[in-house]
Amino acid sequence: MSTTDELVIVDYGSTDGLTDWLPTQTIFRNVKLVTYNGNTEHFHLTKAKNIAHVYATNKILCNLDVDNWIRNGFSAWLLKNITEISVARGGLMSRGARGRVAMFASTFHSIGGYNEEFLDWGYDVTDLMKRAELAKLDSSIIPNEWLSHIDHGDDMRSISKNSTLALGCNKNITMAEAGKFSGVKLHYDVTVQTLSQRLN
Repeated sequence: MSTTDELVIVDYGSTDGLTDWLPTQTIFRNVKLVTYNGNTEHFHLTKAKNIAHVYATNKILCNLDVDNWIRNGFSAWLLKNITEISVARGGLMSRGARGRVAMFASTFHSIGGYNEEFLDWGYDVTDLMKRAELAKLDSSIIPNEWLSHIDHGDDMRSISKNSTLALGCNKNITMAEAGKFSGVKLHYDVTVQTLSQRLN
C-alpha cells in the first residue's frame, strides 16, 4: 500500500480480538476502523460492504474481502485502469477473489451500492454488476496477477454462529430481481476511528 491509500476495516460485531490486534500491525498505514453499533446478532454482508464504502474517502473504492490480500502495485493498477465510467472485478478463474470489485466512489453511489436485501453471501456482486451494466458502465476483469486470496470451501463462508441463512447462500433472491435495489444509505450507526486514535 502507498502512503495515499486508505484501508477501511469494518468491525461488525467481531469477537476475534480484531480491535486489539490491529494496532499491533505496524505495516498498516492510513487505517480507518469503522465499528457498527447496530444489531450484530446476524452478520449482514452487504451492509458491512456498504459501510466500508460509505466511510472511505478516496476517489476509487475497491472491496477487499477478509480472505483476500493486496499485492504491491495493485493500487497503481487501479489508478491507471479505473475511470468514472468503468468497473472492474475479479474474474471467474479466481473464485476466491470474485468479490474484488473496484470503481469510482461517485459511480458506486450512482448505481446504488450493494443490495442490502441480500443478507448473507452469494449473488451480491452479480446484482451490483447488473446495475453497472444497466448504467452502461464499461466492465473489465482484474488480472489474476493481482488477485491473491486464501482458498477455502463454501462451508467456511457461513461457519459463524451468527450466519443469517441456514444454507449461507442468497439463493432466495432470483436473478429476475437483480438490479432493483434503491440505493445505499449515506449514514449508518457507526463509530469511526483512525489507527492513530486507537494507539492513543
